[in-house]
Amino acid sequence: MAEIKAFLFTAPGKLSIPGMILAGIFLFFVSRIAVSLIGKVLNKYIADREKKAVRNKRRVITLTHLAGNASKYGIYGLALLIFLNLCRVNTSTLIATAGIGSLAIAMGAQEIIKDFINGFFIIFDDQFAVGEYVECADKKGYVVSLGFRATVIRDFDGTLHTVPNSAIRIVTNRGRGKKRAKVVVPIDRSEDPDRVIHVVEAAAKSLKEKYPKSTTEVWGVTGFIANGYEITVVAWDEARNQFDIEYDLRKAIAKAMNAENINIPIARYDAVPFKGEVK
Repeated sequence: MAEIKAFLFTAPGKLSIPGMILAGIFLFFVSRIAVSLIGKVLNKYIADREKKAVRNKRRVITLTHLAGNASKYGIYGLALLIFLNLCRVNTSTLIATAGIGSLAIAMGAQEIIKDFINGFFIIFDDQFAVGEYVECADKKGYVVSLGFRATVIRDFDGTLHTVPNSAIRIVTNRGRGKKRAKVVVPIDRSEDPDRVIHVVEAAAKSLKEKYPKSTTEVWGVTGFIANGYEITVVAWDEARNQFDIEYDLRKAIAKAMNAENINIPIARYDAVPFKGEVK
């Protein structure tokens, strides 16, 4: 026992070089075990929490990697400080020097740090996800990618907007919950409103075959226009179907009106006799 102690220590509380090497190896393996255990616990906790909230898979993966990396760096950093202390290195000086350096870097990269912090809260709060239609930072479109540094949005015309996360203050997410598709149908004044409403209702109900979760409603005569009146129809369905169901609803109504010979208003012009001569 005395020989082992002499091999590992040069003096009470002071490790020898072989002792430092063995201590480093021991700390490394203990850190790896701790990282593995903490990572599994965090993964299970996040996965269970997200399943209850029915979140998207991308968010679960992002949060899992984030938590795993944070715990890994924290544990390895602590193990390194312990090892340096065992090696009789003044870690307080290193920490102070690192703090000054970090402060200098932070002052020169404030916007990048803001991007990462805001990106973290966007992902953690689940404000929006890839594939959803959003409006933020004066841009609107479908989210192509979501990262800690920036968010990429594709506009309707195909233009890609890369928005720094620090510029995102207010987010309008139009990609969640049920959305309304609205169609206003112009009808000739000679047509009977009751007959037209009956035909339009039947056309709207036919969408159930393609959109089983949709609900439709005919509001009736909602306005008057030149030579006719307007009938408004609305359909509610999942957000991703909002535009498709509007197009299909308009097409179904047009087919039904053609089949029942229901006319739309036609602009009429009265001929006015010309008086005078052209000089």
